[in-house]
This record gives sequence, structure tokens and C-alpha cells, in this order.
Amino acid sequence: MRWWPQNRLARFACTVLAGWAVGFGVLVAETWLRMPPARSPELFVQTGHSDWVVSVAWSADGKTLASGSSDQTIKLWDASSGRLLRTLSGHSAFVNSVAWSVDGKTLASASGDSTIKLWDASSGQLLRTLSGHGDSVLSVAWGGDGQTLASGSADRTIKLWDAPSGQLLRTLSGHSASVKSVAWSGDGKTLASGSDDNTIQAVGCAERATAADSQRPLLSCLVGCVECGQQNARQRKF
Repeated sequence: MRWWPQNRLARFACTVLAGWAVGFGVLVAETWLRMPPARSPELFVQTGHSDWVVSVAWSADGKTLASGSSDQTIKLWDASSGRLLRTLSGHSAFVNSVAWSVDGKTLASASGDSTIKLWDASSGQLLRTLSGHGDSVLSVAWGGDGQTLASGSADRTIKLWDAPSGQLLRTLSGHSASVKSVAWSGDGKTLASGSDDNTIQAVGCAERATAADSQRPLLSCLVGCVECGQQNARQRKF
């Protein structure tokens, strides 16, 4: 072969280099073959629901994950292992939203059956059902006091509830289409709502309602008032 060097020293060097290259190639191939398959970045993948999962929410301690599904159930999962802890059944339509109370003891679920259900998270027992909306309940959110619950609905209203008693505190009207989302500010004094009418509205609540005080409005509203029974109430839109 003409390419092979005639000099002995050069031939020796080529032989050593060729052997090293082959050995290195074998080592790389063996290392690649022995490598474990790349892991998926997911901590776990839950497959317990039989239809769309519409909403998920973490408990305050980060140990439990709740999921609401179009299969009409809520499932509670152990966040560290992905193990299914329990299934909550009771709704007769899609579960559109799930939300934990501040202390992590109660889970609220909103459904297309026009109700909100409150569940004992440790036992899975249904505590109470909140009825009053005239259409699907699309979103639910706990106030910072752990007692006030806000719900947004396809009936275009927002309702405020006293969770311990299940009493309806007030209905806020102002949107001209479905209320898809509700969220409280960090201090619990302002509630924001998002709607299919392309607006976000904010209502400020100076203090929480008390059922015993019937001489004044259930909620004293500050700014961006959607409905407060005041002639000069201002509506804040974004």
C-alpha cells in the first residue's frame, strides 16, 4: 500500500496511533451503551383521570396536589411520590377549578353543575355544597382570612361566601359575559375578576362580612366597586 510509510519509526508510530484510535472508539461506544436512558424532567406523571384535567392546585405545605377533571372528580396526589391518595366524587359535571384553604385543611371545587363543594382534605368527606349560581362555576378562590370564598360563573356574576357556614354574603354584578377567573390580592382586601367580555374588574372590600351585623351592607367596598348599592360607585376596568 503506497500510503503506508516505508520508514520503520514512522510505521511504528502509525501502528500505535491506529491502535489507540480503535481502542478509544471502543471505549466511547461501550460507555455510551452502558449509560442509563435520559430521564424525563417530570417528577411524576399522573394518569388516574379518565378525561381532561382542567385545574390543579398545591396545598400550602407543598405536600399534596389536587386536580379537577372533566371526569367529574377531584383527585388528591402525594407530591413526592405521585401516589394517588384519594378520589373525591360528588359533582355531576366538569370540575372547572380547585383551590386550597390557607391552612390546607379544606379544598374547594367549582363545577359545571353550578355548585361549589367544600371537602375535608384529610378524610375526603364532603363538608357542604354552596348553591346559588345560575350557570357553570368556572373559578373559585379563598380570601386570605381562610373563611371568605369567591366564585366566578358563566352566569356573569361573582359571589362571595362565608365558608364555615356556607352562607352567601354578596353577589357582585358588572361583567357582561362569563367570569372565567377570580383572584384575591395578598392583603385579602381586593378581588380581581377576568371575563369573556375582555375586561378585568377589581372590587375592594374594607372588611369581611359578619352575618350578625344586619344593619350595614355585608361588604363595605373601597375602590373599583362592581356593585355596592351606592349611587356613585366607581367601576375599575383594566
